[in-house]
Amino acid sequence: MKRPLFILTSVMLTSACVATTENLTPKDKYLNRVAFAEIVMRDCPADGGYSSFAQMRSDAASNMKIAKSLGATDTDIDAARKRAAQQYGSAYFLAGPQRSCDELIKRLAWAGAEPVQ
Repeated sequence: MKRPLFILTSVMLTSACVATTENLTPKDKYLNRVAFAEIVMRDCPADGGYSSFAQMRSDAASNMKIAKSLGATDTDIDAARKRAAQQYGSAYFLAGPQRSCDELIKRLAWAGAEPVQ
């Protein structure tokens, strides 16, 4: 019984984390990375050491710089933070704090500060 529940939770978590990533501009994608990094640094402090968080913060600063060069405003930044908070809240509710943090960290580590596609 645990295996089907785990699979269902994983699918729901992934869906919650990527639900609003379709049809986003490159600016919005960079801002989402920043917003999710802020959530991880605030809500997932036990996951990773100092160097991991230092790298995440550096990536977030790079992503913010790129987003601003693409025309991001304070309103855009607030919208990205709201999107991220809603997605994280859904994932937290569906899968719990540890799985939610693990998924966010995995996605942020994969994306880093690489150009969006």
